[in-house]
Amino acid sequence: GFGGGVVAYGQASVGYSIIADNKAHSSAPDFYSLYDPYVYGPSLITNVNSTGLSAGANLIVANPLLGQLADNGGFAPTLLPHPDSPVIDAIDVALYNAHDDTVGVSDQRDRPIVGLPDIGAAEFQGMGDFSNIWTQDFDGDGKPFGLEISFGREGAEESEILDFSFSDEGYSRVQFYTKSNSYPFTTWSLLKSLDLENWEELVRYDNSGQSFEKIAEGVVVGEGLNALWIVTDKNSVGLSEQFFKLVVNYTP
Repeated sequence: GFGGGVVAYGQASVGYSIIADNKAHSSAPDFYSLYDPYVYGPSLITNVNSTGLSAGANLIVANPLLGQLADNGGFAPTLLPHPDSPVIDAIDVALYNAHDDTVGVSDQRDRPIVGLPDIGAAEFQGMGDFSNIWTQDFDGDGKPFGLEISFGREGAEESEILDFSFSDEGYSRVQFYTKSNSYPFTTWSLLKSLDLENWEELVRYDNSGQSFEKIAEGVVVGEGLNALWIVTDKNSVGLSEQFFKLVVNYTP
């Protein structure tokens, strides 16, 4: 079938919404409208294949960079935007007021609007929003640490982030795949942050030369089968709060 996220057998109207990370057997995994849809307010749709839509003034076509569904305050679970998320400050207040008479002063959680309103239910409140990550066990392994939440997979497929673990010595270890049949100018960059604000690039793999053009000091790269790379960060021992993201870029 089609329209894994939203299906409208008429003309759909979309505004101030995020439609992302859905699947369909044939086409239009995120959104399908029988007649040309109308986007009346800033929205984000990750996959616009077979929708008749394209990126423009009111539509962002990108990975929303949201966290896992969790209790982040309020009456229902929410997905928090990552600090790099394109949904942050994406709503023009004047445009919103023209269509809806007034812009809200808080999000679904009753948290205040910060700067311009964000698209979605949860308004980004800064790093304080992430203080509860270390007390929640998202992956159900009985430990509120490890790879509990992943961001920054813009351009990446699910298979390209494989696993996070600790070595016997307590070093952080991240495994990911690259694809030799990707475009020659594709790069894979693995970055680490301790606060979600400042990011350090640990390694960068360049598909043009099919080799690592950067490996940071104290980082060791091992190779597994089928272009699997095992990155061990020897600078990480004793650090309890770490974020890693894999960014895949194509720059012709």
